[in-house]
Amino acid sequence: MKHQADIKRSIVMNRKWLIIFIIFVLVFAAACPSNLSTPIITITAHPEPMTNVTAGSIIGSLVVEASVTERAVLSYQWFRNTTNSNIGGMAIVGEESANFTIPINLTTGTHFFFAEVTTADEVMLARSNVATVVVESSAVKAISAGPGHTIAIKTNGSRWVWGSNFSGSLGDMWWERRLIPAQIAEATNWSSKLSSTAAIRADGSLWAWGWNNWGQVGDGTTINRHMPTRVGVDYDWVSVSTRWNHTAAIRADGSLWVWGHNANGSLGDGTTTDRHAPVQIRVGAEWAYISATGHGHTLAVKTDGSLWAWGNNMNGQLGDGTTEQRNSPVRVGEANDWASVSAGGMYSVAIKRNGSLWAWGDNVHGQIGDGTMVNRNIPTRYRGRL
Repeated sequence: MKHQADIKRSIVMNRKWLIIFIIFVLVFAAACPSNLSTPIITITAHPEPMTNVTAGSIIGSLVVEASVTERAVLSYQWFRNTTNSNIGGMAIVGEESANFTIPINLTTGTHFFFAEVTTADEVMLARSNVATVVVESSAVKAISAGPGHTIAIKTNGSRWVWGSNFSGSLGDMWWERRLIPAQIAEATNWSSKLSSTAAIRADGSLWAWGWNNWGQVGDGTTINRHMPTRVGVDYDWVSVSTRWNHTAAIRADGSLWVWGHNANGSLGDGTTTDRHAPVQIRVGAEWAYISATGHGHTLAVKTDGSLWAWGNNMNGQLGDGTTEQRNSPVRVGEANDWASVSAGGMYSVAIKRNGSLWAWGDNVHGQIGDGTMVNRNIPTRYRGRL
């Protein structure tokens, strides 16, 4: 009888321990979500595939999606080239999804990214697929200097700016100057046709930004623009020139359009009225080259090689043999072999098709290059060894 009683007591005790064990398991299970052991995690590079990216640029983002609880850690690692050497990473606790921006200044080559979910004590539960990013080198294809800033376009179509940001001259949506070149996070389809605060995209659309007191941006207002603003709705712009307070551009049909400050007749529309949007110059439609970088004067070359000028002529910078202001284009000499031209502050320089260099206008610093400091009101050939 005593033996049977002992057996019964043993069974009762075992049942008690079993109930305690079951309760413990249930409590522990409740505290540990079932999805912790089977997280789902994916990683995608945007755009995908991400190729032809400029080294050193902001190239997109990695979108990571995972089922993560407060007891797990979502992290990502990135690896360089084929060596898979770990060179970076980030951990975010308790996030169900996350957007990771790829670090800037990636070197040229192939980069591999993946994300993983771990427990708080770094036990890996799941790893995502691998996203590949190919970073290719990119050179500068065009550059233009403004009064205190510079703009450059790389071969991948990205826009880079640095220097003074007066009135938004960098077009970076900010006001601070930049001491080193910085890529502007925007469209990457800029063509090589640009000027200091204006540029044409690959689709032929024209954009401008910066100081707009006289309407030189061309958007119909006089509001300064701190980011590129579309000029009109056309897609056939082929060249643009601006520097100070007026702008000129040529369309695919050879027509010439101008806007901005006009007190000195620098627009060449026959008036001295400022224009806040493009107006056409009615002297033919066969313009090939334009320079509106002068301080109140403009120069242009037609397809027949003739040279034309208008605007401020105080120092003979129009080259027409006078110092009279011209509110409409006047021809400079009779030559038909001009190739390109550039308007300086109060003087002008040009190249003929034979490669000879000519200059005229203000010469107080010897900028004409004729060995004197005498102003010239007609094109004068450079006498140096250049």
